[in-house]
Amino acid sequence: MHRGWVGDSGAGHPEAEPYSHRNSMFTYLFPQLLKLQKPVKLSLLGVHREEDRQEVLRYFRQYPHIELHIPLNRQWQDDDWVYRQISDFDVGLSILNNHLFNHCKSAFKLKQYLSVGVPVIASAVGENKRFVKHRYNGFLCHKSSDILMALEAFASMSQVDYKRMCEATCVDHEKYSTDTFCRKLLEVWTMRAGLPSGVTIVSQTPGYQD
Repeated sequence: MHRGWVGDSGAGHPEAEPYSHRNSMFTYLFPQLLKLQKPVKLSLLGVHREEDRQEVLRYFRQYPHIELHIPLNRQWQDDDWVYRQISDFDVGLSILNNHLFNHCKSAFKLKQYLSVGVPVIASAVGENKRFVKHRYNGFLCHKSSDILMALEAFASMSQVDYKRMCEATCVDHEKYSTDTFCRKLLEVWTMRAGLPSGVTIVSQTPGYQD
């Protein structure tokens, strides 16, 4: 099964380390992946320094059942590239440590997973809790052992149950679509500016939601 993670691993700044994706991966996600007995493909989209890539490769060196895909030529400005990568995931990973900075994040990457029908394993931190329905469109994890439980659940899940979970990701598209957020933003602007109501917007990004 193909697990995928998207996000900036950082540039090694000490002040950002406590809330960084790197911290979350090495502290919470990676140790649980080592405990899996079945083969795993892990894609990490967001490791942009060769030294960080080598650090991850060293971490998993003695675990040949974990296949790593860590591209350095990220094409973040090309939405088609990003969504092609995500749509190849079987499970999207949104593991965050319990830091105030992460509580204030918008869960954007998690929404990207869900928007293309990829169920998720997510920490119960911040906005993640608004969009993940536990055991419906993914798993919400409150502690490290929950991450292992979720990884094992997906590994042993029947095709019927997995398909049902994938289909569940599409039910709440309206909650995290670009059109919805644009309409809400326009409603606020209209109200604040005292403009007439009824302003509409047409999506400029056909083919998928973000």
